Amino acid sequence: AAIDAVDEIWAPTVFVRDAYRAGTDKPVHLVPLPIARPDVAPVGRADVGLDDRFTFLVSFDHLSVMERKNPLGAIDAFGRAFPRGDESVRLHVKTLNARLRTASHRRLADRAANDARIRLVDGHVSDGEHLALIRESDALVSLHRSEGLGLQPAAAMWLGTPVIASRYSGTLDLMDDASAALIDVTLVPVRNSDGAYPSDGVWAEPDLDQAASAMRRLVAEPDFAAALLDGAHKRGFN
Repeated sequence: AAIDAVDEIWAPTVFVRDAYRAGTDKPVHLVPLPIARPDVAPVGRADVGLDDRFTFLVSFDHLSVMERKNPLGAIDAFGRAFPRGDESVRLHVKTLNARLRTASHRRLADRAANDARIRLVDGHVSDGEHLALIRESDALVSLHRSEGLGLQPAAAMWLGTPVIASRYSGTLDLMDDASAALIDVTLVPVRNSDGAYPSDGVWAEPDLDQAASAMRRLVAEPDFAAALLDGAHKRGFN
């Protein structure tokens, strides 16, 4: 109905453009969104709840559908990457709107409870404080099943935080293998989408062993992180 009401469509990424083109004969144009330099709150690592351990950040809004954002995949990859349990690492999972998606948040909390190194925090903070959390984290993990654009990975690249991300969807307009640790995916049927996406659709299943390897490499090889940040700089994130 929305497509019927317009004469043409402007899409922010190649992924979104191609999705629209598959569903309409109306003109669909790629019109990339400008991404502003992040305005970060003047706070430090301790102020955003982080200690001196190497910290991977996962952040999402429950209203954006937990299964699509795939924090459970990040938790599983973290466990595979650091199975002993005594490694000096953390996984910080920041969520919004848990009270509106209680069943999903309960699944997430139950999974996170299996590892004391995982911290789960729900609640609203200012944009500047959230950007500070991204900046102060040691890596941002987005094992998404699909993204239209990917503003948080973009912010991380601006702020000098290495990104681990699924090799799929809108984020690929922003990053390549030189600027992020891209994780291979297999397309699978949509599931547990809270009714937001058609059941006959497909989205990505990231390779969690590959994601675990990227996590270990970022911890063990500072030069790898530096190379990714240099790649992000060359793409204009500086």
